[in-house]
Amino acid sequence: MRAAWLMLPSLALGAGCLRSTEFRCMTNEQCGPTGTCQQTVGAFAPPIDAPAVACPADFAPLNGAPAGSHVYKRLPTNANWATQHDACTALAGKTYLAVPDDAAELTGIAGVAQVTPFWVGVDDRATEGTYVRSNDLMPATFKPWDAANGEPDNPGGGGGQDCVASTATLFSTEDCTGGAASRPAVCECEPPP
Repeated sequence: MRAAWLMLPSLALGAGCLRSTEFRCMTNEQCGPTGTCQQTVGAFAPPIDAPAVACPADFAPLNGAPAGSHVYKRLPTNANWATQHDACTALAGKTYLAVPDDAAELTGIAGVAQVTPFWVGVDDRATEGTYVRSNDLMPATFKPWDAANGEPDNPGGGGGQDCVASTATLFSTEDCTGGAASRPAVCECEPPP
């Protein structure tokens, strides 16, 4: 059975919106002639048969990662969180500011970054104190805060420290655009299945 993933763009519908949705072919009949999933969204879209998006060739897996793992690339310049976030998402269909899921991945991303602290794809810009992964806006589950230094903190509250930087082992909240906000960043890509 062939299976493929497809990301549909957001569709504005009146006052609400339909967020990006993933579909997975469950049977051969749902797959198109190129082996990708064909789906429609109500009466608003014709069938879609899009090829899987590959990761850029200059991305590489972390040391010791199994075949098919996510791949990573350090951005060439330091910049603020928003600039680095946008630079990562502009590279390819499934690239984003790296989001570590555990301590081993965080250490590996730090090796790619080569300099600490570096930006990670975690923030609480939408709701203060609710940290989400910037790639899919789902709750961040791995948050190794630097508790010895009072993290997460947000001096001044409001639009203060809403973005997250990391060392090889710990997270700290940082100003997204001001002060010493120019940091390296690593982009992450999910290879197609």
